[in-house]
Amino acid sequence: MIVFAANQAPDRLSDNRRQCLRRGAWEYTTAWSELYRAIELVLGRVPGQTAVY
Repeated sequence: MIVFAANQAPDRLSDNRRQCLRRGAWEYTTAWSELYRAIELVLGRVPGQTAVY
């Protein structure tokens, strides 16, 4: 599971991230670029690398 959450106060952000990861989330993201990067990593692609078939 990848958690995509809205930006929050820094103290809440670290608490939420820690709780989500502790409960089994693979990643906790707050920006679209972080979310896309996490999805690429989960699917086994290297960010920025062109797929060869």
